[in-house]
Amino acid sequence: MKDDKSKANIDDKITTHKGKKQKSEIKRDIQEKKNNTEASTEKKPPFEPEKLALTKQEILEFCDDVIKKWENDPSKDSRYIFAMNAVKTSILWTEEATITEIWREIIHWVFQLLYKNAIAQGNEDDLEWSKIMKKLGKQI
Repeated sequence: MKDDKSKANIDDKITTHKGKKQKSEIKRDIQEKKNNTEASTEKKPPFEPEKLALTKQEILEFCDDVIKKWENDPSKDSRYIFAMNAVKTSILWTEEATITEIWREIIHWVFQLLYKNAIAQGNEDDLEWSKIMKKLGKQI
């Protein structure tokens, strides 16, 4: 029944465009719009924060950018510059598959660390939410 109404609706649209397009062209245009709408509503794969999409070169460029920032005050940041150069060297010597696995662990670790740090800050300020979150964390 719905398809009949849809078809009638399409036929009505076609008759209002007299002489501008052929009936088959208009039907094709309508079908293409419908297909594009359906394709855009398909589920995309979920975001994977632990998946490394950056290349080895992009990571090295990031290290260079951080080093450049710290070079503005090298006497204050010399330890950081040295440490980031060590990170950069380790990336240079490591194959991409290994970097990808290490990245996965680092991101997982960062999320855990952020959670634990938030709880610790809440505990320092004696906030009720941090006590509740700490209990919930023990149950998981």
